[in-house]
Amino acid sequence: TLIHQFLKTVFQGEEGAETCLYHMFEPTTRAYQPLEKRLAEEVKVDTHVMFGDKDWMDSEGCKRIVKEKLRANFKLSFIKDCGHQLTLEQPNILVQILLNENKKE
Repeated sequence: TLIHQFLKTVFQGEEGAETCLYHMFEPTTRAYQPLEKRLAEEVKVDTHVMFGDKDWMDSEGCKRIVKEKLRANFKLSFIKDCGHQLTLEQPNILVQILLNENKKE
């Protein structure tokens, strides 16, 4: 399908999602609010946050959003045997998750 080809190109190509994000934001961009606050209060669309099970990022805020039901339509997943670079370390699993999410719509 077209979405599958797109996802494969973005996540498995030489210049994947990390390069796209780098060019979208200036290298000096810094977070000014914790992710937990932004996801729980400001983001109003369905959200699926994914962490690697060996990720260096702190996932506790996202776990609280789920545990305390701070917002609807929020999903949290951990990808096995993966660090922070999901697109590079487990691209096939990531693409499969995204394709499954797309089928639900």
